Amino acid sequence: MKTYDVVIVGSGFGGAVAAYELSRAGLDVCLLERGPWFASNPVVAAGIDARPFPRGLGFFHRAVRSITHPLFAAKGICLNACGMLEMFASHSVSVVCANGVGGGSHAYSGLHGRPLDSHYWDKVSAGLSEADMAPHYQAVLQQFGSNPAPHYAQYRDESDRDYITDAEMPPSYWGYRADGADTQQPWHHQVNFLQEGMFGSPNGGKISLAESYILPAIQSGLDVQALQQAREVKKTGDGFVVETTNLENGRTQTFAARQVVMSAGCINTLKILQASVEAGAMPAIPTLGQKFSTNADVMAMWLVNDKRNNAADGPYQKVYQPRNEKKLIQILQAGISGLASIPMPAFLRVFFQRQLFLAAMGEDNSDGEVCFRSGKLHIDFDVENDEALKSIKENLRSIAARRKKALFIPRKITTVHPLGGAVIGDHAATSVVNAAGEVHNIPGLYITDASVFPRALAAPPSWSIAAWSRHVSLGIVAGHGNA
Repeated sequence: MKTYDVVIVGSGFGGAVAAYELSRAGLDVCLLERGPWFASNPVVAAGIDARPFPRGLGFFHRAVRSITHPLFAAKGICLNACGMLEMFASHSVSVVCANGVGGGSHAYSGLHGRPLDSHYWDKVSAGLSEADMAPHYQAVLQQFGSNPAPHYAQYRDESDRDYITDAEMPPSYWGYRADGADTQQPWHHQVNFLQEGMFGSPNGGKISLAESYILPAIQSGLDVQALQQAREVKKTGDGFVVETTNLENGRTQTFAARQVVMSAGCINTLKILQASVEAGAMPAIPTLGQKFSTNADVMAMWLVNDKRNNAADGPYQKVYQPRNEKKLIQILQAGISGLASIPMPAFLRVFFQRQLFLAAMGEDNSDGEVCFRSGKLHIDFDVENDEALKSIKENLRSIAARRKKALFIPRKITTVHPLGGAVIGDHAATSVVNAAGEVHNIPGLYITDASVFPRALAAPPSWSIAAWSRHVSLGIVAGHGNA
C-alpha cells in the first residue's frame, strides 16, 4: 500500500486550499472526496469525467444526495450518491451540506466576507491574531479570483436609517468571473443569475474550487480520488490509515499517510472522528462535538411582488447590520438565483423572480453539542433562548413591516453554515486543535474546515475557512522543510 505524505479528507474550502498549497510545495498528496466531479466548463475542458449539475428534468434526482432524520435508520436515505446536497435533520436544528469535488463552492451564493467581529482572530488562541491571518485572506482572494461586491443604490430606502448598510461596512467579495466591459460591475453582463447560482454553475460564471484550486493542484501532482466515502481514520505507529468505501463498486479501500487533514465539512468531520474514536482507531478527543454553532442562520421568504426580476442583479442586493444590538448580526436581501435550474411552470418562475428572501447570520451562543448515538446525528442547541436568533427575527419582522410586505420565517432553524465541534484553543481540556490546526495529543492529524471555529462568524464562512486552511497548510509545509 502506497504511503502519501498527506491524505486530505474532503474537497471544500478547507480541503481544496490545503490540497493546492501542499501539492505545489512538492508534497505527495491524495485528496479523498465522497462526491463526484461536476461538469462545469473548466472541468469538462480539462478532460475529466464529470456528472451533470442539477438541471431540468434531472433536477430532483441530482439535487439531493441523502437525508437523515431521527425517524430514519442511522444511515438515513441515500437518494443519489452523486447528488449535490446532503440534509441532516435533528430535533433542534437541521443542517444542509454540499457534496462533490469542490464542496460548497458549487452550492453557495458566491459571497465572501470576513467575520463580523473585526478582532475575531485575536480572541481565538494565544498563537493567532488578525495580523497573522490577514495575508492568508488576501492570498485566497487572489487565487480564487474574487471581485469586490457592488453596492446597489437603487435598493436603498428610508428604512435603512436604522441600519449600517454594506456601503459603510468593510468590503466583501463575490466569486464571479470578471470578463465584462463594465468596470463598476465587471462580471454583471457575463453571468446569468437565473441560470447560475445555488445549484452550480455549468458555464463557469461562478468560480468554483474545482477550477481555482483543485485543477491547478493536479498539475502539481495531486491525486484526486472522487466517490470515496471516508469511514474511519486509524492512528498507526508512524502515521495514519484512512478507510473508505468506494461508492462506484462498494469495495473497502485504505489510504496511508504520514499526516491527515480532515476537511469533510463540520458535520461529517465530527462524524468520522467520533466513529474513529468509538472504534478504538483513534485516541480519545475529550471536547469533540462541543461549542457547536448555527451561525444564527435564518432564511425568510419575503413576498415583495416587485415586477422586476429580482434575481438579475446577483445573489445579494443589500446588507443590513442593525445598530446598537448586543449581538452582532447582519441581514442580506437577495433575489432567488438559479431559478432556471428548477423545473416549474413559467408563471411560477415569474412569481418567484418577483420575490426576495432575507438571509440572516449572527453571533449565536455557540454552545451546542453534536454527537452520533447509535450512528444517528443529535444536535443539542437551545434555539428558543438564543439572544442572536431572537434579535434576528425581531429585525426581520421590522424590515418587513416598514415595507408592508408579508414575511415567512421558518419555525425550525436550518443552517447552511454549521460551525464548531472541533474548535481551536490552547488546551485539550477546552478545545480540539491548537493554533496550527493540529489535534491536541494526536500529532499529524489536522482539521481545516468549519468545525474549528469556536465562535460564530456572523458572516459567510467560506473565505475564513480558506484562509484558515492556508494558514494550517503552510505550517505543515514548514514542518516538512524542517524534518
